[in-house]
Amino acid sequence: MNISDEIKERIDIVEFISQYVDLKKRGVNYVGLCPFHKEKTPSFVVSPEKRIFHCFGCGASGDVIGFFMRYEGYSFKEALSTLAQRAGISYTENKRDGRKDEKKERLKEIHHIVLSHFKQEFFKYKFAQDYFYKRGFDETTAHDFSIGYSQEEGKLLEKLNKFKKEEILQSGIFSEYEGRIYCRFHDRLIFPIFNENGESIAFGARQIKQGNGAKYINSPETALFSKSKVLYGLNWAKKDIMQERRVVVVEGYFDVIRLHTEGIKNSVATLGTALNTYHLKMLKRLASSVIINYDADEAGIKAMIRVLPSFFETDIQGKVVILKQDEDPDSFIKEKGKESFLERLNEGREIFSFLIEYYKENINLSSPQGKAEFVETFLPIIEKIKDGVKKSAYVSHIAEISGISASLITPKAESKIISSNHESPKKEELLISCIMSNINFLQLVDDIGQFKSLFENERLQYLFEKIWDIY
Repeated sequence: MNISDEIKERIDIVEFISQYVDLKKRGVNYVGLCPFHKEKTPSFVVSPEKRIFHCFGCGASGDVIGFFMRYEGYSFKEALSTLAQRAGISYTENKRDGRKDEKKERLKEIHHIVLSHFKQEFFKYKFAQDYFYKRGFDETTAHDFSIGYSQEEGKLLEKLNKFKKEEILQSGIFSEYEGRIYCRFHDRLIFPIFNENGESIAFGARQIKQGNGAKYINSPETALFSKSKVLYGLNWAKKDIMQERRVVVVEGYFDVIRLHTEGIKNSVATLGTALNTYHLKMLKRLASSVIINYDADEAGIKAMIRVLPSFFETDIQGKVVILKQDEDPDSFIKEKGKESFLERLNEGREIFSFLIEYYKENINLSSPQGKAEFVETFLPIIEKIKDGVKKSAYVSHIAEISGISASLITPKAESKIISSNHESPKKEELLISCIMSNINFLQLVDDIGQFKSLFENERLQYLFEKIWDIY
């Protein structure tokens, strides 16, 4: 019997799914509300005899492993490992994996002890509580999000005396200076960071007193934590994301906490890095739409612009919501309320439209060079789009705005200018196309010299100069 069959033999599917869904017996089967989409009438059926589940509403189906993968967003390997552990089955692919797992378990134990200590310190120091409560939160919220405070690092290290110095430093919670080990989060408000399983794997921290150093810091990269692969709040948001089939991505810890306390629980935050392809693939398992609501300052806008092309690579729907300057979800809701924020979410702009408007405002489309730059900016995006109809529509829109032929914009279009290996058109090629489409563009050119640096192809440069001479 292989490991998959042994797991399905050991774990009762009805008992297991009942931990996530309120099941009622109906005949030989059990029914409940599907956890993978919103519904009022139960269409989710579990068959103990066949050891499978099926939803007649959204079509989700599978065995206990498939349910766990879908609900938790795990890969097959991750699901096998976790379920084997729950079922009391020994499962490691090789000895090396076993050693890695043992190391991670030791680091998780350190994080568990430190998390407990930080939480105790928060409720011990009144000024830490006052800071959090003055932000408009209460004691229940502090408990719900395991808010902590770091102060008495000597006592903390005493609680970790069974661990080796090497392990303590590898946790990312501590640093060493001149032989002394100290907590890198000392005198800061603590936001524990959990993995999807609800295990503490890292910490974020904010200054609450005037002093040197960054306002916010996070744990460094460790065996447990990589900021480019973790989203703050996903452990709390996952169930609501699946039911809503959409997720709101914000920038800050306080933004997530505010949204959750207001009932907008399908929200998460990136951790000091832009949303990336890994994040989007992870969210795609849970949702069909992602709404980005980063800060409206220059850094926030630029962060959004960097990440938006990844949406086309992962083929997930997306919208952008921009609040006013100096506003974030936390401050917006405190001032204008939850309903106003929900209205803003619903008014979010489709990603391609947002990019079009952004570059129209930031590129001079009245010049041939600007038109070429505009098209070149969108070529990597167009290449990522898999849907042929959507790609054609986007290309047509770009061609209409730029005045450059659609056949030159599509990387795979047959064109004498595009090389036989389907490389994207270069600026020089787009410039010639722009001029050929409308010779009057040359009225905007004061000095031919400003364009000569664009040309690598001597034949195209010769053609450009001849057109200029004739004009």
